[in-house]
Amino acid sequence: MQILDTNLEVADKMLTLAGTVDPELAEYIVAVASKTAVSAFDAFGRETCRAYAGRATSPDAAQSLSFQNVRGPV
Repeated sequence: MQILDTNLEVADKMLTLAGTVDPELAEYIVAVASKTAVSAFDAFGRETCRAYAGRATSPDAAQSLSFQNVRGPV
């Protein structure tokens, strides 16, 4: 949780910074901040599922969840 919080704080600071620079650089910073937030959430979700997989009815499925793909396998 601490790592997730830290990464989200960094993303928030990046978004604040984006409001102070030229538009092209701001667009890049916003994209990187978005990727940072999504990656942090995905890592947190995966680790949480790994830690509690033993409680799931399908431990292997719990460990293979992706939090970047909200639609799931197609």
